[in-house]
Amino acid sequence: MSYYPYLINDKETLIKEAQICESYARNLTPLSEKQSLLKQENLFPMLESMSRIYFHLGEHDHSLQLMKEIVVELDSYDAKAWMQFGGLNEQMGNIEEAKKAYQKACSLGAPLGGISWYRLGRVFEKLQEIENAQFCYFRSLKFGPKGISPLKRIRELTKDQYIHDWSNKLLECLLLDD
Repeated sequence: MSYYPYLINDKETLIKEAQICESYARNLTPLSEKQSLLKQENLFPMLESMSRIYFHLGEHDHSLQLMKEIVVELDSYDAKAWMQFGGLNEQMGNIEEAKKAYQKACSLGAPLGGISWYRLGRVFEKLQEIENAQFCYFRSLKFGPKGISPLKRIRELTKDQYIHDWSNKLLECLLLDD
């Protein structure tokens, strides 16, 4: 499959080629445990690509279904996949589902812990749960102490003058380092 149809906006060819690749990936018949693992390792990126293609084509429910298949059936320990699943849910307005997905990504920790906690904080802000949002932004800083975005959110949300001044001073120092 090439991404040329995507680049020239040939949706018909894009979906046709993508469906052929998905069919090949799904219909592999492994004859050993090693081949089963290889099938799974090939199916994961194929479904991830298909999810992006379907989202691009406006078929958001199908896109979400494929990402759910990845996190539920293929690899429930992949923080990046949980974040993508959360992102799709968030874009579609499924805020509670996005929250659950980001929480799962947070529970998996590094290497994407900082981003996971930051995105969870954004979701809590959308839910008007400001204390939870602040907690998440602080957790994000644990993974990336120089995180400008979480510091800005902390500064913006806090009612505590000490925390406001602390975050403001730290931001000034970090922005001077650039």
